[in-house]
Amino acid sequence: MREDLLQMIREFPGNAGVILGDPENPGFCYQEDQKFPSASVIKLFILWELYRQTENGEKSLTDQIVLTEEMKVGGFGVLTHLTGNPSLSLHDIATLMIISSDNTATNILIDSLGIAQINATCKKMGWNETILGRKMMDFEAKAAGKDNYTSSRDTADFFKRLLSKEEEISQQGREQMLEILKGQQCNNKLPAQMNNSWPFAHKTGDLPKLEHDCGILYTAKGPKLLIVFTNELQSNSLGVEFQNKIGRWADQNWQ
Repeated sequence: MREDLLQMIREFPGNAGVILGDPENPGFCYQEDQKFPSASVIKLFILWELYRQTENGEKSLTDQIVLTEEMKVGGFGVLTHLTGNPSLSLHDIATLMIISSDNTATNILIDSLGIAQINATCKKMGWNETILGRKMMDFEAKAAGKDNYTSSRDTADFFKRLLSKEEEISQQGREQMLEILKGQQCNNKLPAQMNNSWPFAHKTGDLPKLEHDCGILYTAKGPKLLIVFTNELQSNSLGVEFQNKIGRWADQNWQ
């Protein structure tokens, strides 16, 4: 089984970081400590900070934000296409950040929560390769060398903590995060060619030459980590094909 996965990685024309298996003791890890540009996977850690602040009484999920034209940025998402000045709750903004990878929603939450506080929480949690260096679509900051990063290990630990019994965030809060993640609309990678209709609480990310997908797959053998990072791609389609292949492997081996 392990050899099958190693063979897939050896044949893959790109760079990969992979963790597969039980949340407490994954059976397969490959380049798990390597730092990758996170793309939209960084939004997981923003979600965690939102729930941490709400449980500490600093925020409420029902707090309302009025959307203005100045808040809107391009890329993924629906908020940039809305007219008028709708008022949205922090819960709804977080949901859009995850299920449609909405960049405007993400930037609203970054402004509300604070970059410094998000990074401080990541450091406190031991997510040492995870850094929020800039907002979404901030090309000026990127040109200045600021970017967002994480690793497959940090991301796996994030998902493991969602299933843990003792965490700073309550079980109710962690279950709410999982329900949001199960509503993911970007499903062209790991789950795209699975025959089983298992729930998959996950988040994707993509940039030129980079394709990520990671989450918890609720299989017949229990919850499993399915974390796949790829970059250095000649074509993004090669990363998607690799993700499809890993997804098929999980579908066949975790029945």
